[in-house]
Amino acid sequence: IVFDQLRNSIITHNGNNKIISINPKNKKVKWELNNKLPFRGSLTLDKDNLLINDYEGNLFNINPSNGNIVWKKKLSSSLVSIYTNTRPIVVDDLIINPGSNGIFYVLNLNNGRLIFSDYLAKKKSNHAMFQNNDIVANPIYYDGIIYLISHSGTLAAYTKKSFENLWSISVGSSNTPVISGKTMFTFDN
Repeated sequence: IVFDQLRNSIITHNGNNKIISINPKNKKVKWELNNKLPFRGSLTLDKDNLLINDYEGNLFNINPSNGNIVWKKKLSSSLVSIYTNTRPIVVDDLIINPGSNGIFYVLNLNNGRLIFSDYLAKKKSNHAMFQNNDIVANPIYYDGIIYLISHSGTLAAYTKKSFENLWSISVGSSNTPVISGKTMFTFDN
């Protein structure tokens, strides 16, 4: 669920294949969007862009004013994808989108063009559910660096400027890390 202060709307999805925009004052539905497959993860609202993934591996950019699809980009999918609350993040005009099988994507916010993708290699871990390598924690951006963690065993840092992989360590989690000062905290599996 997100609150769109600019358009005075509550936007949510029903945990399945429908997104709904509601006027919080009169409780009337402003618009609905139905998809053939369930949505995967949570919504991200950034100005005039509402972003969400589905289980077929599509990333949608939806106009939050009317529910029309601005663009849709087919990315990867998995038959054993984990249900999660993960969501894309927006950094400047870039979308950092976590995906299934340990793949993440960097896309242009305006047109959905793929700029970069990489794979968080699966580490030997007995804690990964279903032996799956999905990124189920939200990516974070801090001080020019993008951080991602897969639940099957990789925490990695990339520069926003060149997408160079600065480092990766064998830590897996389904929890989003937190940065405080010069320290990163996370719960492992």
